Amino acid sequence: MCSSDLLTDDFGSGRADPQTSGALFNEAPPTRNAVRKRGEWNTLRMQVRGTQVVVEINGTKVLDRSADVTDFKAGQGYVMLDGVSGGMTYRKTLLMELPAEK
Repeated sequence: MCSSDLLTDDFGSGRADPQTSGALFNEAPPTRNAVRKRGEWNTLRMQVRGTQVVVEINGTKVLDRSADVTDFKAGQGYVMLDGVSGGMTYRKTLLMELPAEK
């Protein structure tokens, strides 16, 4: 299953563990914590192709790895926007299907 703890309020924590912003939750940490201070907007880009997941936060690639998706049928998936205690706001959310690779 591929789930992502994408943006939490952990600016300046200095940690990069499997629960830091950009991680595959409880599976793989990001390479670094790239979130901005509380009150500033963050930009997140996540691309999933097959089992490969790439996550960029504020223009910095923080994750590029294969994820276990055995719980889902190929070609089908779920999109979930998560929140945290205290709230989370989303804006300009774009979801698009990627063209087939040649």
